[in-house]
Amino acid sequence: MSQAANATPTPLESSDFSSKSDSSPVAANQTQSPLWQSPQARLKMWEFTVEHANDPLLITTSELSQPGPQIVYVNRAFTRMSGYTAEEVIGLSPRILQGPQTDRAEMKRMRTELEAGRTFVGETINYTKAGQPYHMEWSVYGLRDESGALMNYVAVQRDVSARKNYEMRIEEQARQLFEANQQLAQANARLATLSLTDSLTGISNHRAFHLKLDEEIERATRYRTSLSLLFLDVDEFKGFNDAFGHPAGDAALQQIARLLQQHGRQSDMMARHGGEEFAALLPQTDREGALAFAEELRASIEGALPVKPNCDLIDRADEALYQSKRRGRNCVT
Repeated sequence: MSQAANATPTPLESSDFSSKSDSSPVAANQTQSPLWQSPQARLKMWEFTVEHANDPLLITTSELSQPGPQIVYVNRAFTRMSGYTAEEVIGLSPRILQGPQTDRAEMKRMRTELEAGRTFVGETINYTKAGQPYHMEWSVYGLRDESGALMNYVAVQRDVSARKNYEMRIEEQARQLFEANQQLAQANARLATLSLTDSLTGISNHRAFHLKLDEEIERATRYRTSLSLLFLDVDEFKGFNDAFGHPAGDAALQQIARLLQQHGRQSDMMARHGGEEFAALLPQTDREGALAFAEELRASIEGALPVKPNCDLIDRADEALYQSKRRGRNCVT
């Protein structure tokens, strides 16, 4: 080996890159060999670059079968990220960085790629020495000698926890927003239903009836079909209320509404038009059909007896109200 090969590299000076003659810089570079072109200097430069790189880097042996590769080198960025010192990990398996949340499928995919001689790029969760998980993005390259034989694997890692946490927050916010929109849509649907439903009887209310009436009139006119409309009123309803109380009157209206629904078709619309008045809208029904339906309904209601509910407190308050009226009004009973 020559003396030049055994010489200790010295710091590079600006004079090393300049010519001592009046010839051009190109000519100087062709005639002189700067120190950075020597194998020792290049090796020192790469060692410095790798050791001080911002991204964590580790080098392992090339054995993939059991017991697997062993760590032979880690740089300073790796020790900062993992919490391990170089002395603690040299000679150990990279599996020391794995934990419960490490993606096993991603590990299997890495091995498949490396066994096929391809570069691997992926993401997973690794763990620090203290057991703290972090999201890692990493690439693994095969390092080969001049003959092409595989010598080592070089893994370049990057902690992407901040990005992943941000993405997870965005996903969580999107999920919460979606759920809120779903709940809002459901609430709006309930409100729409309530706005068209009579709260006492549960059938369509005055507003829903008139919206449907306009729609059915337009349809019957366009297609020249029959359309019938019935109005029903409960006889002597005020007297019934006075005799049995408002809870009993409410029960009677609810029972009439149930009878309307039982006798009506799916295409018919039964509605409480107001107070004790009901309406039945009968599409594709002529006069004779409407009369038959009305008679059937009348007989059904006539034979139905409302059951007085057990609302003693309401009954007593109702009776006290009527006593106040009988005593001359404007008084308390």
